[in-house]
Amino acid sequence: MNKYELALVVNAKIEDEARAAVVEKAKGYITRYNGNITEVEEWGKKRLAYEIQKMREGYYYFIQFEADSTSPAE
Repeated sequence: MNKYELALVVNAKIEDEARAAVVEKAKGYITRYNGNITEVEEWGKKRLAYEIQKMREGYYYFIQFEADSTSPAE
């Protein structure tokens, strides 16, 4: 199995529950394709390097996981 890291930036304007749902959905995709999540880091609200879809801030999450080399393509 290979090691991967997923950087996830979530809209800072949505509620905590909705943000948690986005993270859980990403984790679900990983486990659906036989990935093994090793760590989830929440970096919190940070200013974006540049504006994306009129947003200047986002919540950063980093998910480390192990998966077969074909899993990220799926």
